[in-house]
Amino acid sequence: MSHAAADHYRRRARRLRSLALRIEHSFAMQLDSFAGDDTWRGRRPGLCRTTLRSNQRQLHHAADQLRWQAFLFDRRADQLDAAAALAARF
Repeated sequence: MSHAAADHYRRRARRLRSLALRIEHSFAMQLDSFAGDDTWRGRRPGLCRTTLRSNQRQLHHAADQLRWQAFLFDRRADQLDAAAALAARF
């Protein structure tokens, strides 16, 4: 027997994992491959590359956090289902 809230938690977990994948496969995550010395105008190409890589690390971290929250939602859903199954036995 599935608890109604468990289904909701699992749907949210799927959405979070989907969003994490979209972030990691976005064009922004490929920009560093176009960031050669000849790409930049001005005196600070190194600063631009460093900033870009820092921003990409932040996006990877955000995707990891989304996956962690999805894991927690799935775990909570499993707990709710287990409690519902136990309650149905009595």
